[in-house]
Amino acid sequence: MEVFQLGSFQIRLDWVYLIITIALGMTATKLYLKKKAPSDLQYLDFFGNAIFLAFILWKLSPIFTQLDLLINPFVLLVTPGTPNGLSIGILGAVIYGAWTIKKKQLPWRRVMDALLFGSVCAIFLYSITHWRYGTQTAMPWGISLSDSAYRYHPVNVYQALLMGIVIGRAYSKPYGMGKVAYTGFLGIGISTLAITLYMPKLASWYGLTAPQWYAIISLGIGLFIYFIVNLKGGQVHESRAV
Repeated sequence: MEVFQLGSFQIRLDWVYLIITIALGMTATKLYLKKKAPSDLQYLDFFGNAIFLAFILWKLSPIFTQLDLLINPFVLLVTPGTPNGLSIGILGAVIYGAWTIKKKQLPWRRVMDALLFGSVCAIFLYSITHWRYGTQTAMPWGISLSDSAYRYHPVNVYQALLMGIVIGRAYSKPYGMGKVAYTGFLGIGISTLAITLYMPKLASWYGLTAPQWYAIISLGIGLFIYFIVNLKGGQVHESRAV
C-alpha cells in the first residue's frame, strides 16, 4: 500500500488521488453550471458541506473499532479512515443532502443534475490518474508489472473510456429535469459493473463484491429517477430546462 507522509501524518495515496479528483469534480461542476445555469452556482456550497461531512465521518471511523482513540485525539488525527468509513461518510452525506433539500425546498432535479455531472467528471479524472490492475489477460493492451510475461487488465482505463461516454451523454441532456441525474447514475452503475468483470473477486457479501453492490444501488437510483422523470410528469418543467 503506497502512503503519502507529511511529518507524522500519513494517508494512503489512493485517498490523496480521491481528494484531488473531488476538488477537480467541483471545478467541473462550477464550469458546467456557469454554462447551463449560473443561478445554481449556490449549490456548490451545499455540495462542499456534504463532502466535508463525509470526510469527517470517514476520518473518525477508526473510533468504531479502536475506542481507545477517544482518549488520544492526536493519534486519531494521524490515523487514516477505514474503507467502511467511506461508506459511512457517503451515507452521512446523503442524509445531510436529503435533509437540506427538504428544509430549503431546493428543486431536487436541478440539484441532482448538477451533482451527478460533477460526480461523473470526478470519477473520470480519478480513473485517468489512478492506475488499477485487474485480472490477467493475453490482450496486447494489458499492463505488465514486475514480470513482462504477465499482463493485467487496466481497469481504470476501461472505466475512463466508459465515463467519457457518460459525460458526453450527460452534457447533451437538458439541465434541470433530472435527465442528467439518471444518466449519471445509470452510467456509473453500468461502468462499475462492467469493470468488475475484470477485477479480482475479493471479499463478498451474498456473492457480490462491494463495488458491485455500489453499482447495483447506483442503477436502482438511476432507474427510480428515470421513471419519475418520464412517467410522472417529467415534461412539466421542460420549458425551464437548459
